[in-house]
Amino acid sequence: NGQLKKEMTTRVTAKPLPLPTPIVTPPVPQPVGQNGMTSSAIIAKVKPSVVSVSTRRRDGSGFLIKGDTVVTNAHVVEYAYRATIGLSNGQSVTGYVVGRDTKNDIAIINISAVNLSTLSFGDSSQNSLKQGDRVYAFGFPFALAGEPSFSEGSLSRRVNENSKEYLEISNSILPGNSGG
Repeated sequence: NGQLKKEMTTRVTAKPLPLPTPIVTPPVPQPVGQNGMTSSAIIAKVKPSVVSVSTRRRDGSGFLIKGDTVVTNAHVVEYAYRATIGLSNGQSVTGYVVGRDTKNDIAIINISAVNLSTLSFGDSSQNSLKQGDRVYAFGFPFALAGEPSFSEGSLSRRVNENSKEYLEISNSILPGNSGG
C-alpha cells in the first residue's frame, strides 16, 4: 500500500507540461492599388466628389470635376434638362444639363455650389491600366439615400468595337450606379 501511494504521488507531482506558445497573427494588410493607396484611402479621397443624380424618369450617379460641373452618363439624364444633385454634404441642389453626347453616353451638368471636392480623370491607357489591375466603382445603387457605395474589382479585358475601346471590369455595377 505504501508503494502504491509513493507511485501515485510521483505521478501527481510529475513535471507539468509546458504551455503552448501563443501564435500571434499579424494584421492582414489591406490590398494596395497600383497607385500605392489602400482601398480605405481611395474611398476617403473619392467619396466626397461622388453625387447622386435624379430626374423625373431616372436615377443615377455622377462625380464633380470642377466646383460647379458634374459628369454622368447621358442615359441617366435622357430627355431631361434639369436634375436634382445630391451632394456628399447632404445638401441637394438643382443642376442643368448643358451638354450631352448620347453616342459616347456622357453628359455634363452645371450646378450652383462652392467649395466642393472634385476629381480629375485618370489615365486608362494600355501603358497605365493593364489587365488584372484593380479598378473601383462608386455610386448610389437603387437610388438609396446615404453615402455612396464602393466596389472593387479588376480590369477584365479591353474590347475594341467600331473604332472604340471599351474596358470590361469585374466590379458589381447595379442600377443607379451609372455615371459614378
